[in-house]
Amino acid sequence: PRAGAGGRGGAWGGGGDEEAEGTKAEDLYEVLGVQRGAEPADIKAAYRRLAKVYHPDLNDGDPAAQAKFREVSHAHRTLLHGSLRRMYDLHLRLRDGHERSERIAEEER
Repeated sequence: PRAGAGGRGGAWGGGGDEEAEGTKAEDLYEVLGVQRGAEPADIKAAYRRLAKVYHPDLNDGDPAAQAKFREVSHAHRTLLHGSLRRMYDLHLRLRDGHERSERIAEEER
């Protein structure tokens, strides 16, 4: 098995390889540079554009480019897979709600 293959576990900030490499689990939509709710064609186009920049064959020996390519590929796979995208979107809504409630609680103190 290749290092980093599969991308399981870190998809929603679960402490996977993304955090170990210092990229800290980001919003997958932001990784691709698309809006939440983007159409599959927009996600594919964004992935192709970024893959041309960060592909390991074009950045031989550049670990930062390779890490970015893995991140972009993970975002692409997750957002194009129907049920994974639904779960990820639910996670974002829950995270946003939690952050909002934390801010409100902090303001009330």
